[in-house]
Amino acid sequence: MATVKPINTINTTSIHRICSSQVILDLTSAVKELVENGLDAQAKTIDIRFKEYGIQSIEVIDDGTGIDQHNFEQLALKHSTSKLSSFEDLIKLDSFGFRGEALSSLCALSKVMILTCTQEEAPAGFKLEFDSLGKLIKKTSIARERGTTVILQGLFESIPVRHQEFKKNIKREFGKTMTLLQSYAIICQNLKITCSNQLNKGARTVVLSTNGNSNIRDNIANLFGVKTLTQIMLFDFNIQVTPAKHKMSVDSENQPESDVYPINIIGYISKPIKGFGRGSSDRQFYFINSRPCILPKVAKTINELYKSFNTNQYPFCVVDFRLEKCTNIIMWFENIDISF
Repeated sequence: MATVKPINTINTTSIHRICSSQVILDLTSAVKELVENGLDAQAKTIDIRFKEYGIQSIEVIDDGTGIDQHNFEQLALKHSTSKLSSFEDLIKLDSFGFRGEALSSLCALSKVMILTCTQEEAPAGFKLEFDSLGKLIKKTSIARERGTTVILQGLFESIPVRHQEFKKNIKREFGKTMTLLQSYAIICQNLKITCSNQLNKGARTVVLSTNGNSNIRDNIANLFGVKTLTQIMLFDFNIQVTPAKHKMSVDSENQPESDVYPINIIGYISKPIKGFGRGSSDRQFYFINSRPCILPKVAKTINELYKSFNTNQYPFCVVDFRLEKCTNIIMWFENIDISF
C-alpha cells in the first residue's frame, strides 16, 4: 500500500523565494524594476553599473526624489507601494510600477542595499540593508546628494540551479538587458541614461549613453549614430479600433458606448530604400503610452509591409501607440502579447 503523504504548509521563507522567482525572471526584469523606480522618482539621470555583466553586482543610481524616512520600514515588504491603494487606482495610474513586489522579490533573490536622500534632508542620507524577506535590518547615516542608489549583489545565488543557468547564459542575458535599456533611452526625453560594465578589476566600459535630449530623434542619434537619422523617417497618424466585445476596460463605465478607441501611432522607421534597412530585426522598439513592450504580431505586420518595398531587409523602427489612460491595454489588445 502506498504511503499517504501529509499536506504541509510551506514555510514563509520558501514561499517568498518561490514567488519571487516568478516576479524577477532574469537579469532584464531585475534591471527593469530598478530603472522604472528611478523614472517614477522623476529622475533626470539614471546610471546603471554592472560588474561581471551583473553576476557580481548591479547598481542603479538616480537623482530622483529619494525615499522619505517614514517609508523605510515598508520599503521592501511585499505588496507595499506608494503608487496604488486599490484596484480602482489603476484607471488613473501614471507610474511604471504599482504592484509592490519588485524590491521584496529582489531581497529574496539577492543581497539588497539602498542608499537614499531626499531634497529636504540633503546631504544627510541613509544606507539601508534588508533581509531575504524584505525587512529592514540596518540603517546607517551617510553623506549623499538627493536621489537613490540600489545595489544588488549575488543575484539568484539563493537558488543554486538558477544561478548556474544565469552564469552560463550571462552574455545572452546581458544582451537582452541592453535592448531593454535602449528602449528606455530612446523613449525617455529629458533623461540622461548611462550604462557601463566592469570585468574583474578592470576599467569600467560605457556600453550605452544619452545626453538628456528633449526629443526621440536625438536619443536615436546618441545610441546608434548620426548616420541613422539620414536613413529613417518620421510617421504620425491616428486610427480608431473596435476591440472584441468580450474584452473589457477596467473603467468600462467611462468608455464610449460605441466601444471605439482612438490611438495615435507615432515614431520612426527606415526609409523604404535598398540599403537603408537592416539585415535583421534587432533594432525594433515598441511602446504603449511610452512604456516598452513586446508586440510580436505588430512587429510581424510591420516587417512584412516593409519587405514589400525593400525585399531583403528589415526596418529600424520606433513605434509608440498612445492610448487614452482609462483604456485597459492589457485586456483589450486582442491576441497580442504585452510584456510590462
